[in-house]
Amino acid sequence: MSQNRYLIIGGTTKAATTSLFHYLADHPEVTAATIKETRFFIDQNYPVQPPVATGWWEGIEKFETFFADQGQYLRLDATPDYLYSEGTPQRLKAFLPDVKVVFILRDPITRIASWYKFAKQINHIPSAMTFREYVDEQLMGGHFEQAKQQRQDGLCGPSPAYFLSALEHGRYSHYLQSYINILGADRVKTYFYEELCTDPMKVLQDLCHFTALTASFYDHYKFQVFNRSVSVKSARLNHLYSRLRWQIRRRTHNLPIHSTFRQMRLWFDPIYYRLNSQADETVEIHPDIRARLEAYYEPDVVLLEQMLGCPIPWSVKPEKTRSN
Repeated sequence: MSQNRYLIIGGTTKAATTSLFHYLADHPEVTAATIKETRFFIDQNYPVQPPVATGWWEGIEKFETFFADQGQYLRLDATPDYLYSEGTPQRLKAFLPDVKVVFILRDPITRIASWYKFAKQINHIPSAMTFREYVDEQLMGGHFEQAKQQRQDGLCGPSPAYFLSALEHGRYSHYLQSYINILGADRVKTYFYEELCTDPMKVLQDLCHFTALTASFYDHYKFQVFNRSVSVKSARLNHLYSRLRWQIRRRTHNLPIHSTFRQMRLWFDPIYYRLNSQADETVEIHPDIRARLEAYYEPDVVLLEQMLGCPIPWSVKPEKTRSN
């Protein structure tokens, strides 16, 4: 059990959690994990496992190895998949008794369109698969359970079924309720991707109040966008580049050279994406597909509004979705 202060960015995926992680990591009162998405507290049968061969089963001391600065700072971890990991809220309560968790939720329809682009970008769904086929395949259901079973069967890395779970993962209320029940509403904060994009200053100032950080740090801060989904020329090359970056982070995360590699990546990434990107893909959402998705998510939106006590900013839905 740790006595340090922790903030966990718990999700959802494809909702600017990488940007939020960078904004908070820049704060002088925060020490961020050396790997974004440590997945330290993830279920052992979760489809995507920790990048380093360690986890909660080895004790909280192993978690501390992700933090280079051991001073009295707010420790920051960002693992979006924690939202969908059934045992994680109970583990956070047991290992980090004073932890606070923040979730970023996104219009599930634009989110699934973004996941469709991302899955193509990293070569995990067929390049010829249309968005209609992507949605139809998921409406058949069962992909997340298939992905967990494939993890138990010993497959390495995220299984194909994991990338076909985006539809189910847009039903936020069930997952969020578990965190509120276990940690308490006063330690769970929820924002919307849409407000983070339009007014990041407001979100960060509120987060500073939530975590007792000095809010004035962001008065003149430049809010950049990180990890934007793009359309790539070669999905295979992008897959290899992503694997190389991940291997470097995994092998150097607790070494002094890690910060050097991180700075090199921040310099090289824009060059790489200029060479291996093309005109951004606009995901066409046909009206009949949108209607089916709205019907699918409508019960969850009602429950979410009741849970959070505020309107959900997803009432106006354009007929075209340009995903980030």
